[in-house]
Amino acid sequence: MLSEKEFNILHQLKNKSVLSKSDFKDTSEFDYSCELAQGLLNKGVIHTKAQEPFQMNYTGDGSKYQAAGRFLLSTQALDIVSSHKNYNSYVSSIPKPTLFNIDRRIALISLIVAVISLYFAAGL
Repeated sequence: MLSEKEFNILHQLKNKSVLSKSDFKDTSEFDYSCELAQGLLNKGVIHTKAQEPFQMNYTGDGSKYQAAGRFLLSTQALDIVSSHKNYNSYVSSIPKPTLFNIDRRIALISLIVAVISLYFAAGL
């Protein structure tokens, strides 16, 4: 499952394959988005043919990165972005695990056995 910020980065990369400083409010938000893009790259959600997709800022002033780019969305990311316009739609589409799993079934059976044994113990 993706976080909301990762989801927004995928939407941004669908329209424009490069992350640039001008697309963000401030440098810290740009740096954070680049870090998230690195995480998406490591997960295989996005990929690139570039040797160094993250250009570092070595001036010592401003953001950690100058630009990040030429990302391509994986088929998984394309499916997510094309079928969900917002994050809430994406989250609601993820199947939820059932609440009646094996440990709750065992607890229910134990409770039934306990009630039956109390019934017979009281009747004897």
